[in-house]
Amino acid sequence: MLAETAILQMLSREPIFSPHPSAYSYLWPQSEKAGRSHAFYRTGYEQRNRKVTALLKAHDNDVALVVDIRRFYPSVSQERLIPRVETRLDHLKEKTHRDSINSFITNLLEVSPGGIPIGPELGHVLGHVALEDVDRYMRQRFGEKYLRYVDDIIVVCGRHEVPRVQKYLQGLLEEEALEFNDDKTDIFASKEWIAHVPYRHVLKDTLDFENLLRKISVYLMVHPQDIDTLQSMFRGSGFSFPFLRMKTLAHYNRYRAYVLAGLHYRRHGLPWIVDALTTNAADLLRLALDLRGTMHQELTALRDQPPPRHGMPRRWYVQKVRYLCNRLLYMIDPSEYGILYDYTLVLDELQEIRAVLTAFRHRDVTNLLMLPGRTILAFSELWAETQSGHPAMQLESTLTEPVIESLATLSLLRVIDLPAPLLQNLPEPTRTFLSYCAGQSSQPSDISKLSFVDELQTLQIGQSAEQLYDLVTTRFNDREVVSLGGVLLDDPGYASG
Repeated sequence: MLAETAILQMLSREPIFSPHPSAYSYLWPQSEKAGRSHAFYRTGYEQRNRKVTALLKAHDNDVALVVDIRRFYPSVSQERLIPRVETRLDHLKEKTHRDSINSFITNLLEVSPGGIPIGPELGHVLGHVALEDVDRYMRQRFGEKYLRYVDDIIVVCGRHEVPRVQKYLQGLLEEEALEFNDDKTDIFASKEWIAHVPYRHVLKDTLDFENLLRKISVYLMVHPQDIDTLQSMFRGSGFSFPFLRMKTLAHYNRYRAYVLAGLHYRRHGLPWIVDALTTNAADLLRLALDLRGTMHQELTALRDQPPPRHGMPRRWYVQKVRYLCNRLLYMIDPSEYGILYDYTLVLDELQEIRAVLTAFRHRDVTNLLMLPGRTILAFSELWAETQSGHPAMQLESTLTEPVIESLATLSLLRVIDLPAPLLQNLPEPTRTFLSYCAGQSSQPSDISKLSFVDELQTLQIGQSAEQLYDLVTTRFNDREVVSLGGVLLDDPGYASG
């Protein structure tokens, strides 16, 4: 991971690896001090949607043709991709690490059963390279009216031009051994796109969930002594915000730099920061209550509409419901989660959030154990913030890898206490791993081998279980925002709209 991060930083400096002007996904960060390898994923998505909206407003008789590439990453031809990567590497301004970068990319592709591996950050750079011909020829033919976000392609054109555009694009994709996903191909008239495109909630000059968290974090940056008062006020009004994490973020040097950078980079940056700095605790609570009411109203309005059955309208509908439900997890008291649960019943796409809500309803985490990662993290965050005691849990005699990972997260965040008999009966290195997460790891008697188990044990030398918990809950964030597991539930990424 460290090697990949170093490679991404080097490639971000090279003009030959700049994303095509028509590509809006996985853009390089504005600064190497940004704290991540790519710009925040939503940035490009918002830019793309605003650009399409502007084009349609300027040409109101045009339509937006939306096309998706079927199984894009797994379907990329490595035989075509590898020579393109090597050609770009030959044109690096800084050639010192050319062979090392090529070797890393080659090994990355070799471990994939085919195409580009899904997951590694470097795969997104390779995705841009794989579509370089498609981007170039589409841009030459349609100019700025061609826009791409990963495998989600939009062309703004006259309705009568749609068949010709589809045929041309299909020919380019066939050259790359790629094909349309017919189930995700749609045509939107100007008024229809403008009425439904889901980017209202990310406009930075309006108050949304993310801006509210940012205001609270800036307040805590200026008034750290008010953390207990602020937390008491919000909890008393039914909010479930992670105030400890916001306090940590407020003291994080990178976040402080991010706030100051807003003076230069954010539209209306100075008024925004002055407003944030002059807001008091009562103002913050009032803003939060108003926003919660607005979000409830929006969710109720969506519930009263029958969900579209397919295509982009359904994807946009699901995205709006997901956006509201995931954030309302933190805006309401868990005793009210039944309201959110009812909203999720009609949408199969919201399985993860429904699983979290069910676990809270029954105070039982058993059925979540097979959902490690963001699902178990979201539950753990919310439980640790709002509940006392431990949820019920039943374990099989043999622990699978997903269950082990979930138990690690639950233990690290002190949501559960792993019983000593269970730990004693586990094989190595699982026993040492989970014992460490539970704060029960013993001191290593022999570290001459410097194995993975030894590393885990030496990390705990001189650290109490409580100190380890403090590290887990305070030693982040690298994204200049309050990162919440619940916000990402059921979100496949903006690549799918």
